[in-house]
Amino acid sequence: MLQVDTVLEGSVRRQNDQLRIHVQLVNVHDGCHIWGGRFERRLTAVFQLQDEIAATIVAALKMELPRHLVKSSRVIDPEAHALYLKGRYWWHRWNPEALRKAASFFQQAIERDPSCAGAYSGLADCLLLQGFYGMEDQKR
Repeated sequence: MLQVDTVLEGSVRRQNDQLRIHVQLVNVHDGCHIWGGRFERRLTAVFQLQDEIAATIVAALKMELPRHLVKSSRVIDPEAHALYLKGRYWWHRWNPEALRKAASFFQQAIERDPSCAGAYSGLADCLLLQGFYGMEDQKR
C-alpha cells in the first residue's frame, strides 16, 4: 500500500527534437482526476520544462515549496545530460565491460560540460566498482 492520497501519472513522447508530455494528478481513493496538463517543447528546453511542470503541479496541489527547495534555473547542456543518462544505463548493468562503457560516457559528459555534477558522481561510482571488481589494472 502506497499510503498516498494523490498519484502523478503521465506519458512522454519524443519525435526528433520535440517532446510531448501529458501529466495528470489522480485522487487515489476515488480515481477522479484532480488536474491534467499537456506540455510540448523542444528537447533543448527539457530542464525548463521539468521546472515548469513541477511548478504547475505544486500550484494545482495548492502548495508552496519551502524557499530552500526552490532551485535556481541554470542552463544544462542537453547532449551532456544524454551522455550522463547513457552512462547510468551502462552503470546499472554491473559488469566489467558495462562499467568501462559507463565510465566512457561519464567522461564524455564531463568533457562536454565540466559543470555536470552527475557525470562526476557517475564516474566516481564506476571507479569504485571497478576497484571492487579488481579492474584497476585493466585498460578502460
